[in-house]
Amino acid sequence: EVVADGKEEDEVVADGKEESKEPNAEQQKRKCFVRGIGNLSEEDVIAYFTTHGPVEEFEIMREKLHGTSRGFGFMTFASAETAAAVSSHRHSIKGCNVECRIATPKGDAGKPQQQPAEEKVTKVFVGGLDPAVDEAALRSHFEQYGAVVGAEVLLDSGTGKSRGFGFVSSE
Repeated sequence: EVVADGKEEDEVVADGKEESKEPNAEQQKRKCFVRGIGNLSEEDVIAYFTTHGPVEEFEIMREKLHGTSRGFGFMTFASAETAAAVSSHRHSIKGCNVECRIATPKGDAGKPQQQPAEEKVTKVFVGGLDPAVDEAALRSHFEQYGAVVGAEVLLDSGTGKSRGFGFVSSE
């Protein structure tokens, strides 16, 4: 690691101005938003995800005042393929249900994402569910429209009752 004027080499260009630290398109495909980590340590999360492929970097986002975990972080994998693979399903790490998604660049947050015409939406949000609707009923209803890979009704962690919404995944 070479340092010039107190800055890492990759931060300095020939005219002395700093380069943008924004990730390029290739790096962006390898970076994931990881949520649901609760109070897991960085070591626990990295140890789990390295079973799927090499992890280059992981950072847990923390409260500025107390330094406590905010329950999410950002992970950069060595390959875009690994990032895509881990973002295709949920994970369980020491009892925490963890979700990993390809990260959205700061400047693109809140903007609708453009999908190539050949890509199909495979996961949809279903809101306004009656409290009596369980995963089996949700799956059964949506199977009349095509093959269903998964159905999930989100439950309140304290009461175990339905939160009134869920997700359905299709092929």
